[in-house]
Amino acid sequence: METTQRTVKPDGLTLTRSCSHPGPIYDRAVRRAVESDQDSFITWLGVEIDGDSRILPSTFTPETRYVDLLVQVGPDRLVHAEYVHTPEADLAVRMLGYRAAIMAAHPGKRLVQYAIVLKDGKVPSCDDPASGFTLGFIPIYLRHSSPDPLLKARGISTLAALAEGDYHDRAQSLRAAWQILMAHPSPDTVALLEAAAVLASIRLDAHTINNIIKENAMTIETIADFYSETDLGRELHARGLKQGLKQGLKQGLKEGLAAAVRDRFGDRPEVPQIAERLAQPDDSAAAFHAVAHAASFQELLDSTPRQTPAM
Repeated sequence: METTQRTVKPDGLTLTRSCSHPGPIYDRAVRRAVESDQDSFITWLGVEIDGDSRILPSTFTPETRYVDLLVQVGPDRLVHAEYVHTPEADLAVRMLGYRAAIMAAHPGKRLVQYAIVLKDGKVPSCDDPASGFTLGFIPIYLRHSSPDPLLKARGISTLAALAEGDYHDRAQSLRAAWQILMAHPSPDTVALLEAAAVLASIRLDAHTINNIIKENAMTIETIADFYSETDLGRELHARGLKQGLKQGLKQGLKEGLAAAVRDRFGDRPEVPQIAERLAQPDDSAAAFHAVAHAASFQELLDSTPRQTPAM
């Protein structure tokens, strides 16, 4: 768990957050999802809850440490979880440090630790059975986990796009999570939608995420909230505007070239095709120069590069 401010760029998206609550962007997205319904998350881990679960303070002194999740699941039982994008070499040592801090703050309690791996990599071990030392924290790789149990609970459905499957499967999981969140609106809906989209960006590109957002039956109010109140929504909106502007300029260039060709050579069936080809290199000056200096329509037609059909 880190305490410095970060700007993360999955698939070119710039996602910046303040450090009002320490931790990287993906940690905060998972924390938001899990803390909305910690019982479902604890049950998904396979831990039995005795009585009411209670999220405990996650900051430890005198050496300040922050953990991602610490839950009391019974009179003398604690669960600690860290959310890890890709495990680093020192993870096991850090887990040991967290264990020491937690046990000092909660003497007499039994502690089980989990490392939830969001993307790739393997959790390193510092176990040394020969000398009798076993740290014993449990790694859970979302890429090897079924999305089905995650999609049974509203909060942790936001993790489903990171579960096992290919690109198409993960897009479907995000779509299912989005529909679950929209089917049960509450004050935290927009926050959880953002968490789902941020986490999905680990595996899916911005175009796919944006399409899923737009194709689902969001109310006008929720769409407005998502695109205005969340950093990811604002970035996706800006990217869409930029793409729309680019497409508009391209269309305008093609129409201008078509008009120039008709002015010189008259209206012919091949004019739209020539304008399309001339507009491809995005060099408008060269395209209009070619139209102005062609000795004949046939020369212009022959000199215009044809696009190679996609294989």
